[in-house]
Amino acid sequence: MKNIDLVHSATQILKQCSPKIKDEKITIFCGESSQHTGQLIYQAAKTISKNVLLLQMDLSSLFRNQKPEPLNYLINDSGLIVITDKNITPQKLKRAFTNEPEAHVLCINAPNEQTMNRWMMANHPRIALRTHKIADIFSIGRRMKLNTPDGTALDMSIQSSVIVADAPMINGSGHICLLPSGEVKIFPDPESINGKMAVNFLAGTTNQNDPATLIVKNGLVHQIRGKSMTAALLRKQLKRCKPQYRKIVNFSIGTNDTASFGNSHFEDQKVLGSACVFIGEKAEVKPMLTSGVMLSPSIYIDGRKILEKGYLALN
Repeated sequence: MKNIDLVHSATQILKQCSPKIKDEKITIFCGESSQHTGQLIYQAAKTISKNVLLLQMDLSSLFRNQKPEPLNYLINDSGLIVITDKNITPQKLKRAFTNEPEAHVLCINAPNEQTMNRWMMANHPRIALRTHKIADIFSIGRRMKLNTPDGTALDMSIQSSVIVADAPMINGSGHICLLPSGEVKIFPDPESINGKMAVNFLAGTTNQNDPATLIVKNGLVHQIRGKSMTAALLRKQLKRCKPQYRKIVNFSIGTNDTASFGNSHFEDQKVLGSACVFIGEKAEVKPMLTSGVMLSPSIYIDGRKILEKGYLALN
């Protein structure tokens, strides 16, 4: 793959994520393992702004709540902040920029050039539109049913639930965007969740074999059925857990048609045509969650089909 292709891709994503950034200052932070990616983004940024700064540094100081004064100055002086490195989590980003609510932050998890190019060539406005449309429908619902061809049949209350649209930062809306982006997160009333769910595999693994069936009562996983590798992994992770760590915390619906399975734990949660269930304890600093992927989910809100096999069933 030629560098020029990657530079073009980087230029497109910078324009899509912040179209009003022309001639504003762009500051790029890259870790030691992502210097090449940082250089590509730097070349792209120079095509849309005359004021671009690239810093290769230990990013631990960037992710502190109390940052050194020079870093605070750079953040406040920049129209767009771009961070590229490996294994950056949403929780880490949220904590790092809690005190900078006006900052526009674009973070690119870039394990290699191929996946970076694939993420950057995505149609982010279309992903954002799809994500917000689904989130808006969920936000006015009262009850949700979730079914899959492999046997998932869950019923729950989503009235007064928290619905989060994880969409690309388009037109400056939302101050943090972590790529790959594209999912709708639903935090239902935990005690209202009942039924069974068929987990095809755990996010971050490549074992797509027979699904594990989880029996759910009042939001807690009571039983794991099946002899597959997925069932064995779930039993191992949940066997010695206290009841609160067997609780369903939330679900997510993938909305990114460019994401694909098997690249990373993070990307597995974004794939269009799938849903994820998160089991465990949602701690602010270090969440202890097991995430299982369910394929081809159909979702009904108050009896009306909203998704069919993971795709919008509404016009």
